[in-house]
Order: sequence, then C-alpha cells, then structure tokens
Amino acid sequence: DLVLKLFYDVFTNKASAKSYSFINDLNVLIDICLRELLNKGEDKKYQIKVLMILGTLVINSDYRTQENLHKKTEILSVIKTLSDEATLNDDNNNNTNNTNNNTNYASTLKDKA
Repeated sequence: DLVLKLFYDVFTNKASAKSYSFINDLNVLIDICLRELLNKGEDKKYQIKVLMILGTLVINSDYRTQENLHKKTEILSVIKTLSDEATLNDDNNNNTNNTNNNTNYASTLKDKA
C-alpha cells in the first residue's frame, strides 16, 4: 500500500509527475497498472487504487506528449470493462461512484489524445 500511495502522491501533483519520470518509465508504469487491473479482478479496493494511479499518471504526467500514446487502446478497453462491471454492480447495489470515476478517466484520455 505504501508504494501505491507514493505513486499516487507523485502523480497527483503535476510538477512532481513531470519532473520525476521519463516517458519510458511512464510506459512501464502503464504496463504494470494494466497488468494489475487485469490480474486483481476480485480485489476491488486494490483495483480502485491502481486505477487512481493510472488516471493521475495519464492526466498529470508527460504521457500525453507522446506521438503515439502507449497502450491507449488497452487503457480504454480496461476502463470500459471496469466501467461495465461497475454498472452491473451499481444496478445491484445502487452505487454510482466507481462508474463515474472510470468514465471520467476514459473521457480525459480520449479528449487529450
């Protein structure tokens, strides 16, 4: 959890997100986030933390300055899958927070690309 908090704290601040990472580092972190989101399907709290890191990384870092966005299609696919799962869960639990967050990350990535 401390490592997740560290990454979240670094990427939450735009200045630190841009100064502590290189494009290749960001691409590796995106690969790790995608892998973790796909591997930890049952642990929703962990999944939300990783999704928050991925979202702040995409929004605040130099990721979007790349000519070809690394794993853009995969990111959008994972977010859509998580959003669809959250929608199904929301229908059962009447909780819309996760769906809104997932959709906001996808919208940001699409708008900035």
